[in-house]
Amino acid sequence: MLSRPSQFLVPATKISPFPFFFLTIHLLCLSSRFQAADVLYIVFSSVLSFVLSSFWCSVDLYRLVFAPKFVSQFPNVTRWFTTCINQPEFSKVIGKVEFAKEEAQAPKADKKAGAADKKAEKPAAAAAAAPKKEEKPAAAPAAAAEEYDDEAPKPKKVNPLDLLPESPMNLDATKKLMFSQRPYKADFFEELWPQFDANGYSFWIADYNYNADNKEFWKLGNSLGGFIQRSDACRKYAMGVIQAAGPEDEDGPGPWHITSAWLFRGTGMLPEMLEENPDSEYYTWQKVSNTIMHICFCFLLVP
Repeated sequence: MLSRPSQFLVPATKISPFPFFFLTIHLLCLSSRFQAADVLYIVFSSVLSFVLSSFWCSVDLYRLVFAPKFVSQFPNVTRWFTTCINQPEFSKVIGKVEFAKEEAQAPKADKKAGAADKKAEKPAAAAAAAPKKEEKPAAAPAAAAEEYDDEAPKPKKVNPLDLLPESPMNLDATKKLMFSQRPYKADFFEELWPQFDANGYSFWIADYNYNADNKEFWKLGNSLGGFIQRSDACRKYAMGVIQAAGPEDEDGPGPWHITSAWLFRGTGMLPEMLEENPDSEYYTWQKVSNTIMHICFCFLLVP
């Protein structure tokens, strides 16, 4: 018997029944082989949604395609379908279903009509294949030329530091000299001072403004690493070190003091540091002499 048919009788256009149809036919064929004739609706004694989906797909097949010889090979499938169409809930929707007496055939194509269509296509194809006269392109208006000029690539902005007089001191070579040994080359400053260009470079110290808040040691890694990462735009014009000093016990109450020392190209504050690194505003920057920088570098680099 149908269980609450109002919930199952839905238009076939609102579901995608094809996968369920093939699954249902497969199960019914198996039940035929094993003579499971006591099964009313495949598995249970009520209509399930996938059984209903398979039924909708089977209606036109039984009406038009399934000839008696073919139907006789699947008695349980036909028994299931006949049971469904005889239910009042089904017949109200689809009406009476008459089984096909022979397999419906597709209509044959009209050869005469096809030949006439091909003859009509030949003149059109010949006309399309005929070479067309090349039209001379019209002269481009002056406005288009002006627009092309506007789209020309703009010159790359020149950094003011690149316009400074050439310095005898090479920053990349200085970096390699300093960190050729770990933590740093012991006689670095003795080799640096003879070639140091005071007119082309300057030393700077930066003190963190909120050191009193550095009470948890594990948070310092983010502060130090984040500052270095945000200073990447300064790489071409600067070198520096940064360190947090405080209690030896990392689990202690703190606070830890963050200080950094820098060598900048030019004699003023490096613009890239202020513009590209948002953390720089939390530091107090001070230009220092060579002697003070020597002490600060040594202090910050010694572990």
